Amino acid sequence: MSLIAALEGRLEGKGPDYALVRVGGFTLQVFVPVTDLAHIGHAGDNVHLHTQLIVREDDLLLFGFATESGSRMFGLLREVGGVGPRLALAVLSTLSPETVAAAVVAEDSATLSRTPGVGKRTGERIVLELKDKLDQKFGAVQPALAQDAVDEDHALRALVALGFTPFEARQALSVEHDHELSVEERISRALRRLGEA
Repeated sequence: MSLIAALEGRLEGKGPDYALVRVGGFTLQVFVPVTDLAHIGHAGDNVHLHTQLIVREDDLLLFGFATESGSRMFGLLREVGGVGPRLALAVLSTLSPETVAAAVVAEDSATLSRTPGVGKRTGERIVLELKDKLDQKFGAVQPALAQDAVDEDHALRALVALGFTPFEARQALSVEHDHELSVEERISRALRRLGEA
């Protein structure tokens, strides 16, 4: 967990990839995915961001996310060889956390490669390294159902990648009766349910 796991303060302004947030007597520059920047409000509004602090020899960088799942996915992406915080931020500026998770569990590196700066090899590396980590931790999570269960299995793994326990993920998915949904739609609906719990 990051030293600064979250912050709440007044939004003082925005840049192309950052927000300026007044917290107490300090104004912090927080790097935020473009998609989150559009939804956190306007100058003068109170904002709450889930954060990760990156410590370097000569700098401290604070990254913020509108959702906890965004922060979790940022942390996972940074564990991939060759993916630094700026590239992880670029991925989450292009794709939602649930889309990234769905792409990883479906081994869909082409979707990940839609991010500027993420070529074919980096997309494949993200899939390989994150899927491998999920398989090591949660390889036993295999629904013993027919073809209809494949999408649910992918959705389950994606939710686990976002930090939910297998039990929480199964509970959120188990109430879904529309078997025509895509993996991403299943994940989105499950995340809404988990957010309401």
